[in-house]
Amino acid sequence: MDGFLLAYEGFDPGSEGLREALTSTGNGYLCTRGAAEWEDADGVHYPGTYAHGGYNRETTILGGLPVLNEDLVNLPNWLVLQLRIEGEDVIRLAGIELVSYHHELDIRNATLVRQLRFRDSSGRETTLKSRRFVSMADVHHAAIESGATLPRGMNCGGSVTCARPETTRCNC
Repeated sequence: MDGFLLAYEGFDPGSEGLREALTSTGNGYLCTRGAAEWEDADGVHYPGTYAHGGYNRETTILGGLPVLNEDLVNLPNWLVLQLRIEGEDVIRLAGIELVSYHHELDIRNATLVRQLRFRDSSGRETTLKSRRFVSMADVHHAAIESGATLPRGMNCGGSVTCARPETTRCNC
């Protein structure tokens, strides 16, 4: 950590859960884990968004006695982004060769930034960058900015499509 910047270089699946937790953004009402927008919940990633008052009350029996539990509910995943190059399969970390990977939380500006450069199965190199925040001015708002760049002269060409899925997924 350097001043107000918590940064990670390289992708480490074993540390990703901790990184997602440490780079969460929130405002006291809404909180979102620092999960990558292009990844679904799996053994490495756990996208999560939680809101004040969003609880699930459940009574379980432990040792023959009823115990009341209140757990935060994981809201529908608003982060999901699908990136396709030339109409091929959606980009996922497991299906590409990472050239570089940078993940940071800028605490001073309350923004989460992730930038990666990768080579896909067709040999094209692409840089993908995302930046997001949860608003302090309006507690019901959060935003994501995403961009993809195919470097000139580096096996590039064709189209890049960024889309949100038609259905929002819930990791409940």
